[in-house]
Amino acid sequence: MNTGGEQPHRGIFDLLHTPPKTSERGPTAEDLRACLGPDPERSDLELSWGSDGEREAVRIRELSWNTGLGNRTEALFLTPAQGQGPWPATLALHDHGGFRWLGKEKIADGVRGPHPDLGAPEIRRASYDGLAFANRLARRGHAVLVHDVFSWGSRRFRWDALEERFWLPNAHLDPEREATSTSISAYNHAANAREGALAKWFTITGHSLAGILAWEDSIALDILEHLPDVDSLGPACMGFSGGAARSFILGALRPDLRAVAGTCLMSTYAEVLRHRTWLHSWQMIPPGWPRIADWPDVAALALPKPLLVQYGSRDEGFTTKGMEDAHQHLTHLDHRQAYTARFHNVGHCFNRELQDEAFSWLEDLT
Repeated sequence: MNTGGEQPHRGIFDLLHTPPKTSERGPTAEDLRACLGPDPERSDLELSWGSDGEREAVRIRELSWNTGLGNRTEALFLTPAQGQGPWPATLALHDHGGFRWLGKEKIADGVRGPHPDLGAPEIRRASYDGLAFANRLARRGHAVLVHDVFSWGSRRFRWDALEERFWLPNAHLDPEREATSTSISAYNHAANAREGALAKWFTITGHSLAGILAWEDSIALDILEHLPDVDSLGPACMGFSGGAARSFILGALRPDLRAVAGTCLMSTYAEVLRHRTWLHSWQMIPPGWPRIADWPDVAALALPKPLLVQYGSRDEGFTTKGMEDAHQHLTHLDHRQAYTARFHNVGHCFNRELQDEAFSWLEDLT
């Protein structure tokens, strides 16, 4: 019984505010930049080309560059093997997926086909119908760049580069050692468990995990714009899940993008907080942004560029209300009818149907 004017205890959800009220001008890209933190100073990229070959009607060129933070970034540049460019360009962004041993190989095949370290083929089957969507897009007449981002694939970090502050099984693992099912599983487990620590380290240094990833994606975009066989219309970017989070943030920051597409990563923050918060990455939580605006506002900053958002109505990571509220919010902000929403009766995936839809949407813009 509450007596004597005592206030009842509040639950954690009572701390949740109503959707943020922004100024009349609304949130801006500069607001987002301030939350992401400043970009690290760029070093000489030392762009280098590797092997060049063809597979299944796609020309595949390996390249790498140095961001100045950690290992060199390895990437694949995919173009049609037949015909003549220049081709419309797309930056394809790999997902999070909890599988960090590899990055670009989850969505792109090299000359030798699917990477042997993909582990169980169901990793790609579950999310992509077993398809390398970047290669599929290249076969349709696009120039596609796919790169690893910090802590995935070639950008795996060494434990001795970070201070040890808590115990994890196999925490001493060297990510450059020979790949085995045990070492791959151990890296994925430890790297995922340490994502919160990474976010803290970057935040303390004045940056953010989402900001570091956006910085690396922006470098990749700069490189793509100057690669051979790329047309002058400006690149698009697209991604699924964590790749969609990166796509929306990059779309907000880079006015030179031609179009932005993201699949299965759209909801209001309120419903993310009420449903499986633990499931979601720091990729979609720039520090301080929820005090300014909502997650759909990040995607809306890409407008009036063409914006495609694909929703999985059975996506286990989000509530129906969260997705529908986000859609209504984006619809309200779309004054030039540049936003396209597509709801599908699927779970968390970018399957053949959704891929074909996204590719066709992109091609209809040209």
